[in-house]
Amino acid sequence: MPSAGVLPWLQGLMCNIENPCLNYPTPGETPGQVNNFNNSIIAGILIELQTSLVNKSVLSNARLLMNDVNQWSSVLSLSNPGSVTMRSVLTDNQTFTTYLTRNLSVSPTVVQSLMNAQLQLTPMMGIPRPDNMRSILCEGTNLDKYVQFSSQTEREAFQNVSCSLTQQQLINAQQVFLQNLDGRKVFSGFPSALGLNATDTMALMRTATTSALPVIEEVVRLQNSMVFKAANSLDFQDDVMGSINMLLCGTKADNNSTKMS
Repeated sequence: MPSAGVLPWLQGLMCNIENPCLNYPTPGETPGQVNNFNNSIIAGILIELQTSLVNKSVLSNARLLMNDVNQWSSVLSLSNPGSVTMRSVLTDNQTFTTYLTRNLSVSPTVVQSLMNAQLQLTPMMGIPRPDNMRSILCEGTNLDKYVQFSSQTEREAFQNVSCSLTQQQLINAQQVFLQNLDGRKVFSGFPSALGLNATDTMALMRTATTSALPVIEEVVRLQNSMVFKAANSLDFQDDVMGSINMLLCGTKADNNSTKMS
């Protein structure tokens, strides 16, 4: 069993795979020192993570955030599906309707029916993936899970137009819609649409945001640290051994090392 730990044992195997003969003692042979590869990327990542885990402020906010998430789960489990009009969640100076009429040649009548349609809000409803757009719009009754029109005629007219568009046109239209979506209007309409208490919901939103910000900032700090950037730069697809050596050993594989015969 690796008495010094799994990582030093693994590094000892991988980083000495060329079996070099050294005529001087390595740092790992020093009393109290178990690792020759403390400058490796993996060691740096562990040090960064350890720094974050001993930060009492970050841990405290992470616990508070988990409590907020549990409260959200409880609140949403008691909520009912609701809806808001498409028009009510777009920005005041939205360009989505103009894009539909000018860029995609959608008739004003169909655009108006879409703006008046009910956008379904449910706790688990997410934004459709771009590659799923055509199946949602054109196959079965999947569209009703997201949007409900005032009549079957309006629904069919919208589907006839949507299903005639190319996949790329559908993707572009979704991007323009998301760009014109007003997050504040969505959040303000979310509690009433789901039958939740608006005051309690907004208070929970503020609490969750306060708890989440320090955790998000710490994650961003880790992502921007030198060691995480070095890890992201590794190319395991084109240079497997070189990347493994940089990750575990901190150096590129040395092909000129003297080997035991």
